[in-house]
Amino acid sequence: MSAQTVKPTSVIGMADEYPQSIDSESDRSVRLVCWEVWGGNARVTTGARLPGLEAVVYSLPCQGESGGDLYYLGACGSGVMGRICLADVFGHGSAVAEFSAWLHSVFRAHIHRISPAGVLRSVNKRAVKKGVSALSTAACFSYNSLNGKLRYCYAGHPRALVFRRETQHWDFLDLPGHASSEPRNTVFGMASDAEFDVACAQLEPGDRFVTYSDGVTELHHPSRGLLGAQGLIHVLERCSNLDASRTAHELLTALQAYAGKPELDHDDVTFMIFDVLPFQGKNRLYYFLRNNLRRLAGRVKR
Repeated sequence: MSAQTVKPTSVIGMADEYPQSIDSESDRSVRLVCWEVWGGNARVTTGARLPGLEAVVYSLPCQGESGGDLYYLGACGSGVMGRICLADVFGHGSAVAEFSAWLHSVFRAHIHRISPAGVLRSVNKRAVKKGVSALSTAACFSYNSLNGKLRYCYAGHPRALVFRRETQHWDFLDLPGHASSEPRNTVFGMASDAEFDVACAQLEPGDRFVTYSDGVTELHHPSRGLLGAQGLIHVLERCSNLDASRTAHELLTALQAYAGKPELDHDDVTFMIFDVLPFQGKNRLYYFLRNNLRRLAGRVKR
């Protein structure tokens, strides 16, 4: 059985049109139960739910309705593993379309694997073979809703951020250090044998993590320079007790204020906010049967 692709939701506009609250039960929200993949590179603002996580996805191309930031969410066949990938592709047009097709197919093929590194390795090998410019990056995550373990890896992409409810502190999701001569965690297209290290973070209900493209941190202020990762953390600290939808609204408003204008046209801007839900308490077989029955029932209704 292969993963099903869910069509992207309808697009919402800029901050003045941004909903004060995104209802995860609404028709425009994405709900991934099992065997499903959703994503693309279109302009979008939507709530999303995948196994164990409540999320908001925001993506704004700097030109037109689609850009070089690619976002994908997925749910494994049993409905207990949530998969996430965010890529920043150099170029536009046909180059992005081809890269998006690679990432989509690889993401679907790896939907059941615990480690997210296979996605990056496969895409990197295709990039080297096709001679893709070595400026494209990605972050990939795998979340286990039964125990709160988040596995993640990067291909030259900005580090994600994590908020711990217990400590009320934001920090980077870093990778372990390696003393190795082999290329590791590089941007796509540099070396076909590049390896991508996987780290694991233990999350608890109420924690949050955020992944984003460099269009967020490279936002420029006329006198203060780039926002940077620390500037982003400063904004997120003010939103730590807000839900994901309100946090997304406040973050977008802060980015516009920093830029000094409502249009964020310096680069594609994408961020995804994930709130950790209470752990699912039963075993994998239970959720496999329950979620697949729900999926089949949904097909019958359609």
